[in-house]
Order: sequence, then structure tokens, then C-alpha cells
Amino acid sequence: MSLASAFLQHASAEAQAQLAERPDLEAILADMVRRAHEAWPDLTVDAHQFIGYAGQRYSPEQSLEQMNAEGLYLACACATGNELAVAAFQDRYRPVMNGVYGRLGFQRIGEEITQRVMRSIFVNDGSGPALLNYTGRGSLGNWVRVLTVREAYRVTRKERKKQDREQGGADERIMDGAISEDQNPELLHLKRDYRHKFKQSFQLAFDRLSHRERNILRYQFLDGLNLEQIGTVYDVSRATVARWRARAREQLFAETRKIMRDEFKVPLEEFDGAMHLIESAMDVSLSRLLTNVAREHDSD
Repeated sequence: MSLASAFLQHASAEAQAQLAERPDLEAILADMVRRAHEAWPDLTVDAHQFIGYAGQRYSPEQSLEQMNAEGLYLACACATGNELAVAAFQDRYRPVMNGVYGRLGFQRIGEEITQRVMRSIFVNDGSGPALLNYTGRGSLGNWVRVLTVREAYRVTRKERKKQDREQGGADERIMDGAISEDQNPELLHLKRDYRHKFKQSFQLAFDRLSHRERNILRYQFLDGLNLEQIGTVYDVSRATVARWRARAREQLFAETRKIMRDEFKVPLEEFDGAMHLIESAMDVSLSRLLTNVAREHDSD
């Protein structure tokens, strides 16, 4: 069986339609095997098994040439129960996790977090080992880094999440926070009449953000990470994170406004009078507003 056949056999129907006629498919897959062997010369995984594993995780939204063959090969070897692969994984990525603890100040509970993350990666607790979810989009090291940051903040924010749940849903909080009782009666009318529509619009707008934009807002407003700490997750500079965050914030409100206008037929000449108040209160109110909305995407 050719590598192309093994890949397509395990790929989705959409991926098959996209790649079946590519004349260079066999050569691209052969190069993936070569890179994987060079990265992990001491591990032995059948080439067709590895390529089938990669095919099962390929998304037509990503570039086949940019799939991280090295990470997928190690993940595939670990998935077969190869003890040498598991040991190699721990040797390679424990330092990555320790680096996260050092930069975020979690050295004291680092070992506890490491145990939790390693268990989620390798142990089937009902939904399967997390390692099976690594798709080769980006490096395996960055994937581990993201899991580590999330688990670190999951450990430290457990009580806060409980309090957030007790406070209720994400309905009118940004309206309540932005428009107080001593302000213009017309704005209070907006809060009273449009709170339900605003809740729905905000949640729809949040859903329409990109994967990264949702996570950037969650890391800032739910987890309390600063620019440098978010940069640790994505391995980018503070300036890059600042641009991403500004764009996510802008998109969130622009889309909320658009939904209010197009889907709920709210007269924006009336609503726009309150939008600047809502935006100005965002840094105070958004952490609470996103609590329930973002939790739905916690597995992103």
C-alpha cells in the first residue's frame, strides 16, 4: 500500500476530496516520514501506521506541508504503548512544563500540575488520552505548554470558578456594570428593554470569534494572565499578544453591534448611545460576563 493510500484511507471525506488528486501527495508524505525518523531515530513506528495516524488527524483547514511530523510521530508511538516513546516524551517536555512554572510563578505547585497534565495526556479517563487530540497543527511542545498553563490556572482558580457560578449567568452583567442607576433615564431604559437581546448578541458574537481570539480573552479576563504570560502560552512577544487582544476586543463589540442591528432589529441610533459606556466598562465587567460564555469553550 502506498503512503498516500494509507493517509486517505484514514482521512475524512472532505480531506479525501481535497487531496486525492494531488500529484505530490506521496512525496509530501514520504518527507513527513523522513523528518519524523530524523527527529526520533531511536523510535520505530511503521511508516504506514504513522501516516494513517496523521491522516486521521488532518483537517482540510490546515496545510498538509506544515503538519508537524515530528510531534505526530512521537504521539503515534506513545499511543501504541511504546514505553521508550513515553519516556522520550517526558524527558523532552518536562523542561517545557518547568519553564512555564518559572515564568508564571507556579514552582510551588509545579509537581502537582505536572502529574495532572501527564495523567490527562496518557490516561484514558473516559474521553480518551488527551494526546490523541494533538493534530500536528503547531509544535507538540507548544501544545504541552498550553495544556500546562490551562491546568495551572484550573488548579488555582477552582474556588473562583465556584463563586462565579454562584453569581449567575452572563446575561445583563455588562449592562449592569456599564449603566448605573444614577445615569441618564434613557440609558436605563436601554438596560431594561435590551438586556436579553444584548445577552444573546454578545454570546453569538463570542462564538463567532476565532479559536485564538476566544482564548486570548479567556486568558486575560478569566485567568488573569498579563501580556507576557499569554505570550508564554503562544511563544510570542508581548507586542504580538497586545495586537491579538486589541483585535479580539474590537471584533467582539463590532460583532455584538452587528447582531443587535441585523438579527434583533434594535434601532442603533438609540443603542449606540450606550455602546461607549459598555466598552468603557469592559475591563471591569468582562471577566464576569465571560465566565459562563467562555466556559463552554474550555476545551478549545
